[in-house]
Amino acid sequence: MLFSVTTCSSAHSEDQNGNIMLSGSSGIIESPNFPFSYPTSIKCIWRIKLSSNTSIVNISFTSFELQSGFDSGCSTYDDYLEMFDGYNVSDGVSLGRFCGSKALPHIYTRGNMLTIVFNSNSYATEKGFSAAYSSVSNSGMLKFCSANCKRIALVRIRLESFNTLHFNFS
Repeated sequence: MLFSVTTCSSAHSEDQNGNIMLSGSSGIIESPNFPFSYPTSIKCIWRIKLSSNTSIVNISFTSFELQSGFDSGCSTYDDYLEMFDGYNVSDGVSLGRFCGSKALPHIYTRGNMLTIVFNSNSYATEKGFSAAYSSVSNSGMLKFCSANCKRIALVRIRLESFNTLHFNFS
């Protein structure tokens, strides 16, 4: 399968490998042609690096509609978006691979870098996605893993009208 990285974004600069480099404290990331259908057989990589080492990346999706997976998950043969905590796919920790049209949670990194990979296959396409990223101070965040953790879970909880909270970890 052949992929193109030349049509991923006209609004951002790319490095010599076609990766889209983002360094501001906030911004918008959209699939190619959003809100119209993205092209087939495309692979886009966005690399976010915040200038402050004391900040983490928060990303939230305002729209998410990719071709549904052929099986119960999002395989490498499906259209998918995968996020990595770090600046490289090879040494970053996967924060999740997403496909279909389910609502995505807010994603937080452990550090000041995030890599996003969007892949479309040669079959049908959908509307794509739009996401906003921002810099968040890492002071006060709840961290549930040590530096050697393979999976990351960061949670912010806001109680409005109920003062009871129940957790069930398995």
